[in-house]
Amino acid sequence: MPEHKKIIYDLNFALAVILIIIGFVALITPFTPGAWLILIGLVWIFGKDRSRHIVEKILGPKISKKLKIEEIFSKLFK
Repeated sequence: MPEHKKIIYDLNFALAVILIIIGFVALITPFTPGAWLILIGLVWIFGKDRSRHIVEKILGPKISKKLKIEEIFSKLFK
């Protein structure tokens, strides 16, 4: 892999991790409504399908079905 592509990959990975951290902080504090950044960061790192499976595994099948996680991922990340 050429050096500049490795640097771009590392920067993208770092940005995705930062988005996940900011989203988690937004989730546990009542001041900012930015918890959706967790989903953006997960999709950026793992891709749409793996991220959907991770979220479904964390929430459980019952809550995932009730919240329509599969439908949300298909609409958000086309």
